[in-house]
Amino acid sequence: MEVIGRYAVSNAPFAHWVRRQPSGRELKRSIVDAFSMTRCIATSCAATSPEYTFKLGTAIPCRPEREHRRVRIRVIWSESRATKREDDLFYWQATQVPQAKSRRFAMDKTPQDWPTATDRRQFLGAATAMGAIAATAVHATAVGVSSASAQAPAGTASRAAAAGPVLTRTIGRTNESLPALGLGTFLTFDQLPGSDRDALREVTRKYIDAGVRVIDTSPLYGTGEVSVGGFLSAMGVTDQMFISNKIWSTGDYLADESHALASMEQSRLRLWRDKIDVLHCHSLVNVDAIVPLLRVWKREGRIRYVGASVHENDYHNILVGLIDKDLVDIIQVNYSIFNRHAEERVLRAASDKGVGVLTNMPLEKGRLHKIVEGRPLPDFARDIAAENWSQFFIKWVMGHPAVTTVLAATSNPDHAAENVGALRGPQPDQSMRQRMARHMESIPGFANLASMQWYPDKQSMYQGVIRRSQAALRQRMS
Repeated sequence: MEVIGRYAVSNAPFAHWVRRQPSGRELKRSIVDAFSMTRCIATSCAATSPEYTFKLGTAIPCRPEREHRRVRIRVIWSESRATKREDDLFYWQATQVPQAKSRRFAMDKTPQDWPTATDRRQFLGAATAMGAIAATAVHATAVGVSSASAQAPAGTASRAAAAGPVLTRTIGRTNESLPALGLGTFLTFDQLPGSDRDALREVTRKYIDAGVRVIDTSPLYGTGEVSVGGFLSAMGVTDQMFISNKIWSTGDYLADESHALASMEQSRLRLWRDKIDVLHCHSLVNVDAIVPLLRVWKREGRIRYVGASVHENDYHNILVGLIDKDLVDIIQVNYSIFNRHAEERVLRAASDKGVGVLTNMPLEKGRLHKIVEGRPLPDFARDIAAENWSQFFIKWVMGHPAVTTVLAATSNPDHAAENVGALRGPQPDQSMRQRMARHMESIPGFANLASMQWYPDKQSMYQGVIRRSQAALRQRMS
């Protein structure tokens, strides 16, 4: 027998290989702890650890209160019994059992897309590549993201990333995990009624097929909410998605909920959802009345989480106040490699209070791509398996340990395919993120990005009901 690697495991669906051995309580406990992790980490081969035998169909309770613990499990290959690999090497896929009150996970058989090589050299090579890609944790043990500081040779990282697990993060103090990438829909999904929506439908499909299940929309996004609801229903995945939505309401008088209630009911109809996952007080409009109302709606079972969203730095301090007072479960904030203002207080406060963080504008509404137009990626981008500028920018945001999910919007299916590549593979550690930022700061025009208009060279693309109304108002004022 030869030990070729050790692996920790991530949330369902996840995998690990473990040798059958006489029972040992310590590893059983370790495996249970591993079920609560937010990311798949591979560490180097080494020392001994107790092992435990499981039978197909065994259910093991999850221990969410012990999240983020790095647990190593030995991977063993048997040369002498290669044709009967299943006697020595087992793959377990865990899937949540919805009807169980205590979050339990049931074992299932090996899925078709997992490597099932019976040749020792092939198996050893695959395991070594995985170990090289994720040899260390980026953010100590806080989030369990694989580090960029110990990578596989050029080319290996990209291939392994494509076949690797979807990166997930736990929502703050909750026990629920989300993919690290979500789909944003502001302007990009706003089209005039009756226009062709095939591209938007394909964007949605590419995101979902890649493992994304977070979609952010709003009744204020023109026809975006209508399209999101229609696409998800047609695909039969409405109830599988985590819907982030918004309220922008004042009411006829202080504490009047009629306008807000009408807005929420309209969103439920458009999205065909009985319950919205997180409802944000959008841009902190009427925040003193809306946030208490959202908290009541959560208690009444209308929504699952209370949120607050901003997209401008001027509102960050107010957002911090809501976090510090434990008034919100999730926030949405603007954050990018160009605009790092959220690092000063917002992200730190969210991390301290266990508040989930959705980030918007990771690509700065197309302006980051305009700055790097015609420029190749730096050579070190291969260390985080970034194959295009979109992945470079998105992974930089994902690399912050306080960030739960990065919301990236597009109306172009090709760009969607680029974006979703950031959902797998190694993530940058703090040193790599600093290097990435320094590189961008060396590019002419980067410092002046804020003076550029949104979506440069794409103004004609996003002419939905929002832009139509804005143009009509300008004309009336002229």
